[in-house]
Amino acid sequence: MVKERCVRCDASWERGPNTARHPCPRCGEPNWDQEFDLGDYIGARNQYEIIGERIDSNQILTLELRGVNFSHAPVAPLSHRLKSMYRHQKGDLGAKDGRGLVVEFEQNGSGPQKGLWVIQSLTRKRV
Repeated sequence: MVKERCVRCDASWERGPNTARHPCPRCGEPNWDQEFDLGDYIGARNQYEIIGERIDSNQILTLELRGVNFSHAPVAPLSHRLKSMYRHQKGDLGAKDGRGLVVEFEQNGSGPQKGLWVIQSLTRKRV
């Protein structure tokens, strides 16, 4: 059996070695082994205030954002890896939800996770 895991919603399943690859059984994503490209939604190294969080039925977390000092208001769907990173950092700040926090994303430039998005910083909004 081949064990597979969706990097978007974290569902896992097994398939036989002669069975064709198929979309994720939970979220239906055919490219379940590729994380979201946040560059389609946000700019690297830009600061965004979190104005809301949404979790869909597939457990994919999407942040509703607003640019700090600019008028861009995107959404950012987080892969399971980024969702875990975000929840850990948010917990360290003692924030129940993400509202009022400022997030900055960056793409790894080297190493085994080259090209993957990371949370560069997560801080409280300055008042």
